[in-house]
Parts: sequence; C-alpha cells; structure tokens
Amino acid sequence: MLKHIIIQNLCQHRNLSLQLGPGLTGVIGHQGSGKTNMCTLALSALSGTNPLPGNKEDNITYGCKDQPAFVAVTYQAGNREFTVTRGYNKRKSSI
Repeated sequence: MLKHIIIQNLCQHRNLSLQLGPGLTGVIGHQGSGKTNMCTLALSALSGTNPLPGNKEDNITYGCKDQPAFVAVTYQAGNREFTVTRGYNKRKSSI
C-alpha cells in the first residue's frame, strides 16, 4: 500500500508531499495541474522506468537550477515500510 509520495522540481510540481491514508484516495484538480504526472512519477520511482514523454531531463521544473529533482515513494508491504527515491539529473546545455 502506498503511504507517502514526495515530488520535488519535476513537471508541474515544485514541492509536493502527499500523505495517503488507508482505502481509496481520489485526486481532483484542474486540467494540466499534474494529476497524471503525479501518478506516473510514483510509478517511475517504483519501477525504474520513465513513463513521461521526452527525455527525463526535459521534465525538470524550469528555474530550479541548483535544487535536486526527485521522486520519493514510501510503501508498506506486510509490517514493513520501504522508501524508494529516484533522482533526475539536469542536462547541461552547450551552445
């Protein structure tokens, strides 16, 4: 069971911390507010894949040059809790 999702400096999310309770959780927001990205980034942390379009570096929030970009997901399996963190590196552009 998912317990906690943290997304920092990815897509629309500068600093999202979502505590999930037992049972069903619904997420409501305007179009383009990042609901789908929140779910796919959580999947990305757990599976090691990149379900977002384009290069993963393209999904780092603009204006966050020196700040880390990552997803951290805490889940419970049986009586134990695990946290998986996936960092996103910034690509250095050259002219």
